[in-house]
Amino acid sequence: MRKTNFFLLASIVLVLLNNLFLYAQTPADVTTIKICALRVQFQPDDNLLTTGNGLFMVDSVTTDPYAIDPAPHNKQYFEDQITAAANYFKKVSKGRLLIEGDVFPAEEYGAFQLPKPMGDYNPNTTDEEINKGISQLFVDAIQAADQSGAVDFTQYDLVVVFHAGVGRDVELGYDPTPQDIPSLYLSKSFLQKALGPAFDGVPVNNGQTKIFNGILLPETQNQDGYQIALNGFLVSNIGSYLGLYDLFSPGTQKSGIGRFGLMDAGLLNANGLIPAPPSAFSRVLLGWEKPVDLMAPADDLQIARLFSAEADSLPAVYRVWLNQDEYYLIECRGDPMVNIDSLYEELAYNRDTLPSYMELLKTHFANRIEIGPSGVLTSVENYDWGLPGSGILIWHIDERV
Repeated sequence: MRKTNFFLLASIVLVLLNNLFLYAQTPADVTTIKICALRVQFQPDDNLLTTGNGLFMVDSVTTDPYAIDPAPHNKQYFEDQITAAANYFKKVSKGRLLIEGDVFPAEEYGAFQLPKPMGDYNPNTTDEEINKGISQLFVDAIQAADQSGAVDFTQYDLVVVFHAGVGRDVELGYDPTPQDIPSLYLSKSFLQKALGPAFDGVPVNNGQTKIFNGILLPETQNQDGYQIALNGFLVSNIGSYLGLYDLFSPGTQKSGIGRFGLMDAGLLNANGLIPAPPSAFSRVLLGWEKPVDLMAPADDLQIARLFSAEADSLPAVYRVWLNQDEYYLIECRGDPMVNIDSLYEELAYNRDTLPSYMELLKTHFANRIEIGPSGVLTSVENYDWGLPGSGILIWHIDERV
């Protein structure tokens, strides 16, 4: 619990009603999303402009005990990725969003076969041609799974296509494999723009239903000596599916809120192992938080730190209205007992090679994390561990923008 004094600027005009509305966190309905995860691989190739040969990494075994997302990338590996997403959303939504999922094909080392090599789906030309290619990849993946007869799509809410190879997602300062596949949530409007206005979903199960949207992700984000967990990309794209706004500039790709929220650079906290919770704005938007309106200056307010025991009995978010469209959201974030940046610097001191964040977590938090059978990190005690500090966060929200 944290007590904080707030001093409102004299220029802020507030309607003075009550000092503070009585806090009562109304329980929201619990939503369950069932994920249909499809593993698809390409026609084999030796294209130097793509990572790998078009097939999943199932014939090798990673021996480094601190590796992020180790091989083999078999069914268990992708089941653990879904478990990680489920644990994340259960925690950050306070139990209001549950994730379930199944991985197809059922075989441990199986994959649906795409009709083309990877490079055909990303010509690395114009944005329009690339978007058309990756949209066609999504359609081809669904059709390949449907033709197998192994998937009853009517049982699922969201399709996630995991393709062989690495995503073209992280800027390393150079791009030796520009024909890798970008990762993203493909909305119906995106698919219509890419494939033509006549697109009206992908018919499946003999026309019983159609697939209108979904998520496209690689098997791994590790390449060229960099280890980046896939989980951050999975949960941020699920965030897009839920309707969360990107909180960076889509045009310039410049950061907006940085490491402090899932829908910006926070998806990469601790190299993607500890994606940040959605911002207060995003959590309020989804109904996971009920902000308490401050209607007058007040002293000695109590605010619960996110993920603390007091969050069930004290407000976690306050709101201060500036006008009918503009307001501040105030929350308390981070773990004052954990500074992951300092711990990493300490671990890396006097080494020839940098440690992975998995080594950091296993070294300092072995009893506060969970790791699945495949070696994928599936849970951490506090998803604010990836923040650069702890304290009060004040969000300036202008809904006219």
